[in-house]
This record gives sequence, structure tokens and C-alpha cells, in this order.
Amino acid sequence: MEDNVLRHAEQRIWETILAVAPTCEAIELRNPWNKLAGVITVSEDEIVDGMRVAAREAKLVLEPSGATALAALLSHRGELPNGTVVVVASGGNVDPELFQRLAE
Repeated sequence: MEDNVLRHAEQRIWETILAVAPTCEAIELRNPWNKLAGVITVSEDEIVDGMRVAAREAKLVLEPSGATALAALLSHRGELPNGTVVVVASGGNVDPELFQRLAE
């Protein structure tokens, strides 16, 4: 069951990438399944931790979905390959009161 869920998640990720970057020459997308090493999932608590780190360390206000990559890096660093890691952190579409509570 879990493999099926992960496969579906991988498919949705690649469908999204292919939809928004049909002419991207910087990324090889002809056979995405050969390029995808896996999927890392994060909990809501890990996402909130990512939001907190972004606010504290980089003075960035990230919405939860924009903090998921940072959350994955922070909570699963040991599972990632050695070398440079790039995290896309985006979006500030978060309710200010909610953000204030989460940042505490």
C-alpha cells in the first residue's frame, strides 16, 4: 500500500513539473523516473520547524507548503547525498496571527 501511495506522489510531482516547465532545457525530463531517487515526506511539526528556522535564521516568512523542502533538509539531512543541497523556499501566504503562534 505504501509503495502505491509513494508512486502516486512521485507521479503527481512529475506531472506538475512537466506542466509548468515544458520547455525547460536546464532539467532533463525525458525520462523522469530515471532521475528521481526517491521521495522524502515530512510531518506537520517538521514543516513548522522549517518555518521557524527560516524566520529565525534567514528572516523569511514562509507559508507551510513553501517550507516543506527546508523541513526535509533539516529533518532528513543524513538521508541526502553529500554535497551541495539547494532548497526552494517560497510563499509568504500565511495568516500573520497563525505565523506568530507557530514562531513561538
